[in-house]
Amino acid sequence: MRRMLAAIGVSAWGLLAGIAADAQVAAGGHADGLVLANFDRPPLFAFTDFEKSIRVEEGLLRLSAPTNKGGFGINFPSTRDLSASTDRCPVLVLTIHPASRARTIRVRLASGDTNAAWTYRLEGRQPGRELRVEPVDGATLDSPQEREGIFDLARVGQLQVQGDWGADPIDVTLRRLELAPPSAGARSEQAAARRKRQEADAAARLAKQEARRAIRHAADGPRVVHVGAVAAEILGVTLIEGTSRRNGYVPYVEQPGDRIVGEGKVAAWVDGRVVLDAPEKRTLRRIVDGQEREIGYLVGGRGPDAPRSLWPFEERTGADLQKLTAGDPESYRIVSPDDPAYAAGKIPRAVHRKTKPLDRVFPSGGQILRHTIYLVLPAPLVEGRTYTIEFPGLNASEPAVRYVHDTRTATSEAIHAQQAGYRPDDPFKRAFLSIWLGSGGAYTHRGVSDFELIDGSGRVAFTGKAERTLAADGKESMPGVRNHSGTAVWALDFSRFAAPGTYRVRVPGIGTSEPFPIAPDVWEGAFKKSMHGFLAQRSGIALGPPFTTFVRPRDMHPADGWKVFRSRTSYEEAYRGGGDWFAGLLKGRTEELRPEAWGGYHDAGDFDRASGHLWASYLHLELLDLFPEYFRNLGLALPPAEATDRIPDVINEALWNLDCFRRLQDPDGGVSGGIEASSHPRAGEASFLESLVLMTYAPDANSSFTFAAVAAKAARLLKPFETRLSATYAEAAARAWAWAESHRSRIEGERSAEDDAKNTAAAELLWLTGQELYESAFRATTRVDRDGWLIEQQNGAFTYARLPNGVGDPALKARIKHKLLRQADAAIAYGDGNVFGLTTEIPGLPLIGPVGAFTTPGMISRVLPRAHFLSGDRKYLAAAVRATNFPLGANPDNQTMTTGVGRRAPRAPLHFDSRFSGQEAPAGLTMYGAYDAESLPSFARANDWVHTYYVGSTMIPKSKTWPPAEGYVDFFLWPMMNEFTIAQNLGPTSYWWGYLAACRGMNEPKSN
Repeated sequence: MRRMLAAIGVSAWGLLAGIAADAQVAAGGHADGLVLANFDRPPLFAFTDFEKSIRVEEGLLRLSAPTNKGGFGINFPSTRDLSASTDRCPVLVLTIHPASRARTIRVRLASGDTNAAWTYRLEGRQPGRELRVEPVDGATLDSPQEREGIFDLARVGQLQVQGDWGADPIDVTLRRLELAPPSAGARSEQAAARRKRQEADAAARLAKQEARRAIRHAADGPRVVHVGAVAAEILGVTLIEGTSRRNGYVPYVEQPGDRIVGEGKVAAWVDGRVVLDAPEKRTLRRIVDGQEREIGYLVGGRGPDAPRSLWPFEERTGADLQKLTAGDPESYRIVSPDDPAYAAGKIPRAVHRKTKPLDRVFPSGGQILRHTIYLVLPAPLVEGRTYTIEFPGLNASEPAVRYVHDTRTATSEAIHAQQAGYRPDDPFKRAFLSIWLGSGGAYTHRGVSDFELIDGSGRVAFTGKAERTLAADGKESMPGVRNHSGTAVWALDFSRFAAPGTYRVRVPGIGTSEPFPIAPDVWEGAFKKSMHGFLAQRSGIALGPPFTTFVRPRDMHPADGWKVFRSRTSYEEAYRGGGDWFAGLLKGRTEELRPEAWGGYHDAGDFDRASGHLWASYLHLELLDLFPEYFRNLGLALPPAEATDRIPDVINEALWNLDCFRRLQDPDGGVSGGIEASSHPRAGEASFLESLVLMTYAPDANSSFTFAAVAAKAARLLKPFETRLSATYAEAAARAWAWAESHRSRIEGERSAEDDAKNTAAAELLWLTGQELYESAFRATTRVDRDGWLIEQQNGAFTYARLPNGVGDPALKARIKHKLLRQADAAIAYGDGNVFGLTTEIPGLPLIGPVGAFTTPGMISRVLPRAHFLSGDRKYLAAAVRATNFPLGANPDNQTMTTGVGRRAPRAPLHFDSRFSGQEAPAGLTMYGAYDAESLPSFARANDWVHTYYVGSTMIPKSKTWPPAEGYVDFFLWPMMNEFTIAQNLGPTSYWWGYLAACRGMNEPKSN
């Protein structure tokens, strides 16, 4: 998924989904018009164990998977109106093959960001013949087994077929899904289902009564971690349910009766040789107390004498919240000794809830949950009064908690402030007031007028006016055209306040935000944290004290016996292979070893070192280029040898990445697309234990132009510090350019991407050498005079606009500057159109994780800092600071989106090296983050399995109905949510924060 999203151009996303949809579902069907879908073509997408288990046989779809853990989906060419067929059953026409052991299968129909599902029983049916299978309980379109949100049958756009997540194999041939009147048997099942529902309702009432009688306040019960007002008459109580311990590796010592059960197939090293069908998962099953249990994953074992390690499965402890009673007002009682309204004790008028995971207990479906319970009070809270909240019907670990309504010190989750802080001269400083009550929906604060900044001593340092910037039913100018917060939002602006100190934002009658600093070095601190993320992602180096607290052995280094093969398949050719990216790389594998293939940066869910990562290093070098005095003297967390040499630390960090690709440059100049494994990592394996087959891509023009651009910039910036190394990189850049020029792709899309990389390389080589060759190449490839914004060519354009006097065309420089400033104005307008100032100049950009919509300043563009540098206009600096606000904690979750930054940061990123070694994630990893299901492109819905099988059953309200602004979930191994990449997230975030750290006092336009 990461590669597909990175490789497809923004403008192509909708087109791709539409073309695939038109090819997928026949417009007609049977003469009665009730065929909903014919399964006669490959699906638009598939996920988990179904991904490589679907093929077309004799015009029908054959699904033959090793487990029932997966699903696939198709789109309708246009939305289908099924509202006239509510009394019909969706009937699956299929054949069950003898090898199938799956119990059920599910059909899910989607309408916007809502959906409904029907379950079909496979177990016990006759194999080998075509069957018409009606849903369990004879369910009709208007009575599905599951429903998320207000499902609109008049606008059905997508169909998914999903397994039940069972471990047994499934083998079926699907012909079609049709709508038919319920059979006599189905009608009988419907009647029986109605009786069951009536009996279930009666049983639920009895169960709730019994649950209330059984309430205990045990030490392992859900623990209250926060109590605070979210409005004058609403008190929020936050509880954490469950705990778990992160496990590290232990040596595997075989015991009698141990069984190693393999699942899936990958190419991997087994006892010193490459095996093409090694198991992807190796699960240890062991007899414990007379019962066989799954203990953990067996990992490692590359060489014949290499020890194997065991990663023990995580386990959850602690009692579940008693959900039967958690929503009842009678489960709570509020008493006060000094507020007469509560002297005798009162129950709330209403109770609302929201629940989301804080982490996954891997690999099970167990979760650590955060519950927030909103008590709507019969009378407003009074300033300074003390209240006791009793839990007669809730199994919290304590029977009651005490709360003092001192709104000068009590934090409120309704007040959202940026947690990294601001520099005194930052032209934008803003907090927010809002609360979405979960099951209670939107809330509009009444009577809000002033807000205050409270300093560390409790003194009021500033008073401002609150401004309601978004009504509960308001709309924003982002894709989806709706209120992405799901509630009313007030802006609390204090941009003109500049006194250094530590402050809280206070809204009288409600409470305060978490504290934040205003200080000269806040952005420097954030930048250093972000750069630490690059250090933590280095491959081929041992990590640990004294330069980082994150500990990891040296990984993937040839001196430790790691072998990397040359593949004849290029990065571009592998991408052309479609869904099976790795098959093409393996097909081109040779026996030639490449001992020079080490170093670079890992991504999150893969340990690849891709040439696209070079653009992050380009941005780091650009920071030194823009602010040489600042970055020349700035110290970063680096190994001692790098921290004490003559080269600025920001260059040293870039060289770790760039050196990897210099080693991958062939003698003729071509540069490899990087280092890749034969599959996604095997279950439980960190980078230093990976047993997959490693290969280098063949050189390609895009990678070679990319290397030429970054190497040329490095050569120019290295001159004052290391002349020999500067010359080495200048020569390597020229050779890469020459090779790329003679090895251009004939495929239009690939050639266009090559032109973008070539454009930046031309600008950098022109600055380095002054040669007319590169001036001509830049002119031939620039899009500055074409329609559309400069996104892919923004690096080259910005560089050309800053060329020294006497180099380049002044008129072309002026046109580039004019276009970039217009582009920045468009980004400001986009930020003006949404309440939190999320920023991009592309109005239709889908709000999805891979573009960093809610986590990465500027999303896919760096135009605001660059416009500020070119113009000195503070409106661009203000917009640049605004774009950091949401990712740094000024959001409804009061959470930053980068590990190790702020008081509440992500704790469950998709980071195998920390997770499988039992450590907290290292600082500096910026997440993909929340996404808007309403604007999610169809091909990106492959992560729906997380909603279906995990968080959909635990989140309250249903996971897909949460407002996107509050939609981030800390759930390990949710790629669309908590993966990250070097180029998409870490590079842009570090650049943005680095720019804000260095640009102090920049108020005048630049002369060049």
